[in-house]
Amino acid sequence: MGATDPGRRELTVSEFRSEYDRCYRTYHRGLVVMATHMLAGDLHQAQDLVNDAFVKAFRAWDTIDNPKYWLKKVIARDAIRSRLRWKKRLAGLARIHAAERSRPVPDPAALTEQREDYNRVMRALSVLSDRQRTIAVLCWHEEWSQTQVAETLGITPSSVAEHLNRASVKLAREFGAHGETLNYFHDDRKDRL
Repeated sequence: MGATDPGRRELTVSEFRSEYDRCYRTYHRGLVVMATHMLAGDLHQAQDLVNDAFVKAFRAWDTIDNPKYWLKKVIARDAIRSRLRWKKRLAGLARIHAAERSRPVPDPAALTEQREDYNRVMRALSVLSDRQRTIAVLCWHEEWSQTQVAETLGITPSSVAEHLNRASVKLAREFGAHGETLNYFHDDRKDRL
């Protein structure tokens, strides 16, 4: 993984596959959730984005020191770039199709309200600019520092703060007092992604 690290031995093909597969199993689901939020609820495009990042990671594996961070950087950058192309092809947001849960729903009314809140949040996120949405997801959902986001996107920390502030204002305008009770990124469906 660290070709620049002279103290690290070369991986055998078996070790490489094992390490890569472990990374995929460990991080794939969480990265799809993150990317889905960055793309305002577009699960299918998020899966494509994450899978493309893993392909890039496969090709560059021997140069990657921190796979999880590296994958998040690639996904964040590609989410902004590729969303511009997707907007031309898609008239609206794709709906998230969740598989039925095998366990019974404890409170259908609460679940319905939670899903409505989640859908409202995804619609609200869709009105943010691509950069604002990506920055908001990295800071609020992934809990990255503004400095980490700035380094990843190649912008200044003050620019990150400005984008976060604008995103907060837009979301507050959308949700008003009810926004205080919403967890912008909570939905039980993400457990099934």
